Amino acid sequence: PHDVWFDGHQLTMPVDVPAGIYRVEVRFFDPDTQQLLPLVDLHQKAPAGDTFVLGYVLVGKPPAPHQPLAPAFELGKAVTLLGADVAPAVSVSPGATVQAQLYWQAQRAIHTDYTAFAHLLGPDGKLVAQQDKQPLDGFFPTSRWLPGQTVMDAYQFQVPATAPPGEYTLQVGLYELANGQRLSITQAGKAVGDAVTVATIQVK
Repeated sequence: PHDVWFDGHQLTMPVDVPAGIYRVEVRFFDPDTQQLLPLVDLHQKAPAGDTFVLGYVLVGKPPAPHQPLAPAFELGKAVTLLGADVAPAVSVSPGATVQAQLYWQAQRAIHTDYTAFAHLLGPDGKLVAQQDKQPLDGFFPTSRWLPGQTVMDAYQFQVPATAPPGEYTLQVGLYELANGQRLSITQAGKAVGDAVTVATIQVK
């Protein structure tokens, strides 16, 4: 009991692996039953599933937006929104699918797992479509981001088939899931609220 043992493993990435962020996980299992052993968080004194995340590996170059925001938006002095690529970027028909890629960059160590939102608002300012989720569908939570690290996250939603013609706006931001509190946003040092418009889409 209480002995500490060193164990090392070497993993080789295939030469044709796609660029992106990969997660290194550790599990223990019973060799007789093949059953995974449960983990316990000693700090919280609570069950922690059966998988321990060692860290993340970036393969390839850091992602960069095709449509950078200048100046960029700062959220809670913790995260910068560098850009947003939206397709189609000009006009769509009712029922069409809109895709957006958001580019976040950590400015400091983050101790909270924030949830991101992408909301499509109609000409009257009402919400018509949305997608709220943790970055990369929870695969890479914000508490794991390193200062200066850029993360690209993809969003997709459908314009309602009954959507009237007009100008629609795509607004994004971050909030804490436990209380719904959104991060305040600034641009060039000026407060702009808790949601920012990154694209305008014409529904015809």
